[in-house]
Amino acid sequence: RQALAHQPDDPEFSHRLASLLVQQHRHQEAVEALRQVLRLDRHHRLALLQLGGLLMEMEQFALACSAFQRVLAREPNHGAALFGLGQCQEALGEPEAALATYRRGLELAPQDLNLLAMVESARLGLCLWDNHDAHMAHLAAMIRQELAREAEASMAVSMAVPMRLLGLPLPLELPRQVGHV
Repeated sequence: RQALAHQPDDPEFSHRLASLLVQQHRHQEAVEALRQVLRLDRHHRLALLQLGGLLMEMEQFALACSAFQRVLAREPNHGAALFGLGQCQEALGEPEAALATYRRGLELAPQDLNLLAMVESARLGLCLWDNHDAHMAHLAAMIRQELAREAEASMAVSMAVPMRLLGLPLPLELPRQVGHV
């Protein structure tokens, strides 16, 4: 705050303050700090992504969608923005739009396990059963590959929504291993 007092027009100081406020779970203050960043730099990608995530936590999904869409307006292939937008669309009861968003992200990053899990979950939620066994086999194979890769590096599998795996017809050891690595 002292740095901001000396340089109130520096968006990076406001962004750093917002990040600290998020860590302290002071969400409303963090939202205000992020909005200050965006008043100074309306296209600040990190602030928009952080704002979108924070607004999702606060269950303000329409506003969160807007933040992710602002990123996508400038960077249509931004994976994190596509992932966040898809989650917002699901929360707003727009499963078809969410599936399209997740698929778009997966086209750009076909090895992204998070997006693949979201696509398959959305497909099942919409009762899209075409090639069901092949889709589940592909997802299971991708999870096994990731588990093997991460075990070699002594790291945990990076899943944004690991609980989503429990709702999919996968061998139970896969979600367990993802959760315990």
